Amino acid sequence: MPPVAVASRRQTSDYLADQSNIVRRLVFRLVRKHIAGTTTGSVLRGVKQLNDRKLHATVTFLSENATNANKIRYNINTYVQFIRQISRLNLNADISLRLSQIGYKADREGCERGLDQIVGIAGKSDVKVWIESEDWIPTRDVLELISRRHNAAETLGIEIPIVGHRIERSAFSGIKNIRLTSYTSGGSGGSGKDIMRYYLSGIKVLGRRGGITVLEPDAKVIQKLVDRQKSYKRDIVFEVPLGYSNKRMNRLSKMKFNMSVYVPYGNDWIPYAIAKLTEGHIRDIARAVLDGEHKRGSNVQ
Repeated sequence: MPPVAVASRRQTSDYLADQSNIVRRLVFRLVRKHIAGTTTGSVLRGVKQLNDRKLHATVTFLSENATNANKIRYNINTYVQFIRQISRLNLNADISLRLSQIGYKADREGCERGLDQIVGIAGKSDVKVWIESEDWIPTRDVLELISRRHNAAETLGIEIPIVGHRIERSAFSGIKNIRLTSYTSGGSGGSGKDIMRYYLSGIKVLGRRGGITVLEPDAKVIQKLVDRQKSYKRDIVFEVPLGYSNKRMNRLSKMKFNMSVYVPYGNDWIPYAIAKLTEGHIRDIARAVLDGEHKRGSNVQ
């Protein structure tokens, strides 16, 4: 290839890389309040700030689906070390992970060994481990995985989307920690009225006094649920995503229910932002731009 053509291709590549970085920085400004930084240090500081406000935190590490053995081991070690750090610092926090992060797709047995390692450390540290819902992993498979770990019943919890899932009480026999959420793979699904109906139905079917967490981004839905039943204040933990305004948080805090904040951190924030962040027109813009960036990055060898 002629030197001029090589130079031209290099310039084009550098230009696209610069544009990509500019796009990422601009969009990150839209979503950064929802993400506790990219390092363990930054999220530990964020958790401490929440704890200082008498708020519990549930932390998740933003990492793409792992199929490479080194990446899987890195993700497992990240969760293990994080649990040790929150225990050492006496922070009030749990963790939330996806099975795909620890190799479920590539090596199911290895994934379960990694989960056992994480759960073992978490159990000793009095930290819950939530297994998040993923569309391609059947809920029954996750329930079976949890039920086989009888000694970890107090530590392990499962996340169930209320939209598009039928909740049957018998299926959750022996499962002590259940997190209901209106989030779907495409964001929060359904109208506020529909979501309220789904939550009420799910809570009624489960019919338990404790062990239920509701992860809900809409403060109005939370307020309606709390107003609906006095027992919910005592029996249910309501979790909101990081990024609520101080005004919203203060309004919720005055309701005096069990409250937690879902805290994501890490470099791989784009898929999370596509699926779950921002509102209204900003959501449309951010998701369109980020989706293009995500696909571009996925194609890079």
